[in-house]
Amino acid sequence: MALDRLRGFRTRDGGNRVTGSATAQLHQFRGELFVVDGWARGTGERLGSPGITELGTAVVRKLSHERATGRPLLTTPADERRQHSAWDKFCRRTAGVEPARYQPERRLLLLWDADGLRFSNGPPDPVEWSPLDSDNADAVGRELQRVLAEVAPRWPVVGSALVSIVGGRYLITPKSGVYLRDPIIDMPADGSVDVLGRLALKSLDRSETLADDNTGDYGASFRDALLWLGVPTHEFDAAPTLHLSRNDRGEVLVLHELTEVSLGDVDAIALGTAVATWGGPLVGSDAFATLFGPKTAWIAVADSAAEEVTNALELRDLVEVDTEDGIGRSADSGVLVVGPVDGWVLAVGMSLLLDSPNAAALSARLNAPVQYFASHRVVEGHQWTLAAEGAVVRSFRYLRETGEREETGAPTDAEHSIGVDADDFTPGEDDVFAIARAWSIDPTHVKVESLPIRGWWGERAPERR
Repeated sequence: MALDRLRGFRTRDGGNRVTGSATAQLHQFRGELFVVDGWARGTGERLGSPGITELGTAVVRKLSHERATGRPLLTTPADERRQHSAWDKFCRRTAGVEPARYQPERRLLLLWDADGLRFSNGPPDPVEWSPLDSDNADAVGRELQRVLAEVAPRWPVVGSALVSIVGGRYLITPKSGVYLRDPIIDMPADGSVDVLGRLALKSLDRSETLADDNTGDYGASFRDALLWLGVPTHEFDAAPTLHLSRNDRGEVLVLHELTEVSLGDVDAIALGTAVATWGGPLVGSDAFATLFGPKTAWIAVADSAAEEVTNALELRDLVEVDTEDGIGRSADSGVLVVGPVDGWVLAVGMSLLLDSPNAAALSARLNAPVQYFASHRVVEGHQWTLAAEGAVVRSFRYLRETGEREETGAPTDAEHSIGVDADDFTPGEDDVFAIARAWSIDPTHVKVESLPIRGWWGERAPERR
C-alpha cells in the first residue's frame, strides 16, 4: 500500500482534499427535495418534486462533480466561516427560510467512493451503506424515492443547546441553527440536578427566541463571552459535550456518544438527572483540563532537541512563545514545538491535522523514531503512525464518515489491548490517547504547568514529497 494512503488524514492528491470520494445529503423539506453538500455546510440545489430520472440524474451529477474536484476533509476556522456563509445563503435564497428554520423531515446520506455509489438512512455507528447503481439514473432515483417514503419523519426542532463539560463546571449554551450564542450559563458541577435541569430548559427557551435573530456578529459575541468566563477557545472546543434539542411536540432529545435519546416532555429534575448521568463522569476529567489531544494532531520524537524538530518540520517565522499561549495559537494555525517532556519533544498544531507530515521522511531527517497521532471526533477520523529509520513501521487510520480503515505493519501489544484486531473495531479519540500513552506520552495526562515554560511556534512550509 502506498505511503500516501497512510499519512494521517492526507488524501490521495497529497493535500487536505479528498479526491475520488464524494459525500452529499438528500433532504426532504416541506415536501420538496434538496441535494446538499452536507449538514450545515456548503450549498445545495432545490429539486422540488422530481421524477425518478430527474432525481437520479441530479444525485449522480452532484457526486460526480465532487469526486472530480475534491472536497476538504477537515477545515480551518476560516473555511468553516465560508461554509457557514454559503449555508446561510442556501437556506435563505434556495430553501426560502432562515437557517434555524431549515429542518428537513427526512435525510439520506450519500457516498461515492472506490466501493461505488451508496446511501444510508443512518446514522448508526458505524454507518451502514446500501449500494446504488451509478450507471442507471432511473434505478438510483427509484431506490431513493422508495427509501425516503419509508423513513420516519423527524419532527422540527424549535430549540437546541450545547452542554460542555469544562473542568469542574457545566457551560450551557443556546444555539441558533448551527451557531452557538450567548449568554453562556456557567454552573458548578456540584449543583443540584433540579438547578441543572432548569438552566438547561432556560437555554432551550432562549434558543427558540433566537431562531429568527440574525443581527450582529454573534460569533464574536460568543468568543467574548468565553473570554469573560476565562475559558480558552481551544479548551472549549476540546471539551466533551452533550447536545440538547426540543421539537415542536415538546419532546426533549439528548445526543450522547452518537446516540440520540428521547426524554419526552420532561421536567427540570428529569432533564438535570439525564445530563448529570451522562455528563457527570466527565466532570473534572484530567483528559480535558490539561495539555491538548482532542480535535488536533501531534508528533512525538525521542532523542532529539526542540530545535532539531523545528528544523525538520521546516517551520517559518519562528517565535518563542509562552507554552500555554502557543497551544492556543496552534489550535488555529501553525505548530508549537515544546520539550523535552519526559524525554519526548512534542509538536502540535491544527496544520498537522489538515496537512499531515511524512512521518517516514521526518524520522530519516532526525535519525530518530517519529510518532504521529491525529484525532477529530466530529468526523470521527483517527490515526496513529510509528516511523523509524526512514520507513513506516506501523500505521492505523480510520474515518467513520466512509467506514474506511487502512493499516500497515503488525499491530503492537497496545493495539491488541484495545481490540484493533476485531473486524468491527471503530476507534475513538480515547483509543488514540491510549496508544500514545503506551508508545510515548499521552498529552491529555500532561499538566501545562509541568511543561517547559517556553516553546517555539511557527508556520509550516509546504512539504516536499
